[in-house]
Amino acid sequence: MRWIDIIRFSLTILRTNFLRTLLTIAAIGTAIGLIVVLLGFGYGVQDLTIGSIIHSQSLLSLDVTAGKDNHPPLDPKSLTDFKGYAQVKELSPVVAGEGQISYNGKLISNLAEAGTSNLLTMEGTVIEKGRNFDDNSPEIVLSPQSLSILDVTASDILDKTLDVSFINPANQEKISFPKQFKVVGITSDANPVMYLPHSMLPASVAMTSVKVLAKDRNGVAELQQLLLNQGYGVESLLDTLDSAQKVFNWATFGLIAIAAIALIVAAIGMFNTLTITLMERTREIGIMKSVGVTDMAVLKLFLTEAGIIGLSGGVFGILLGLGVSLIINQVINQVAIRYGGSSLMIFSFPPLFLLSMVGYPTLLSLITGFYPAIRAARLNPLLALRYE
Repeated sequence: MRWIDIIRFSLTILRTNFLRTLLTIAAIGTAIGLIVVLLGFGYGVQDLTIGSIIHSQSLLSLDVTAGKDNHPPLDPKSLTDFKGYAQVKELSPVVAGEGQISYNGKLISNLAEAGTSNLLTMEGTVIEKGRNFDDNSPEIVLSPQSLSILDVTASDILDKTLDVSFINPANQEKISFPKQFKVVGITSDANPVMYLPHSMLPASVAMTSVKVLAKDRNGVAELQQLLLNQGYGVESLLDTLDSAQKVFNWATFGLIAIAAIALIVAAIGMFNTLTITLMERTREIGIMKSVGVTDMAVLKLFLTEAGIIGLSGGVFGILLGLGVSLIINQVINQVAIRYGGSSLMIFSFPPLFLLSMVGYPTLLSLITGFYPAIRAARLNPLLALRYE
């Protein structure tokens, strides 16, 4: 028999047992849909947490803090020394603490970071509206959450001036600035935070850390080891990224294991379907063999039926998974927007992953259908014709 004849014959047989075939496809599709939703969520969370920084300069940055008991300390001499290292591309002093903003009669407190203008770039912070602050001017950059607390929009506050104060993290002393600060930019930060020039702070305010940017990825490890040897505390985003990647790998493995159980159950159901089909068609197979149909043709016929069921289940599962994921994403985004959050895509579906969700059930169906196909191919025509 030609392959085209085998495919046509298989489709005819599957249509004859339409309800049974449909239920088997639905069982496989439900299992595949579960895998698509679970792994799509895993990929989505991974992209949201670490995917956005893979190509960011923040991946090459180090947070350097003073050593134990402030030895060695962070001071202007430390900055000069750091600039002389061959692996260093640029750096910024950082004073992180609490800041206060007064605007239109409202006073709010939020996180505050004072540094040079390259600090935002090294942290991977994106300015969505406006521009970055000037190092030598009383300018400030705010986050959307800060605007939400102030109950203003970006267009309302950009280029406006406001009163700013800074809490010295070393002694909790409040530093008030004589000049008002001009709002020049709005970032993409999810937390209420403000950025201002380090030069606006009094010289007596000690740095809490130094943000150092390495020239390349190899330089990160070299620079980290060099600073650690000198007694400084050093944190690298690469270390955090590696740890997070391991966690996501284990989480993905767990999701696959859970979803695979459902697929195994569906495979057992398909094996049962093909076995019952074999018993119902024993006489039919005997007639086919008696008119000259070869064992190989019978084997191909059963495997083709199994492959069509698996392929259909895979396609149905992908559509089901994508549909459920879209609904879940819409519901979560509606809730997030209602409570002042932003819209995000929490599911991600790499093309290779979706392609594997078609190939995997098809391959599993062929493996599951191999035993019934072998039995059908080896049936004795005379015994098959006598089968009741």
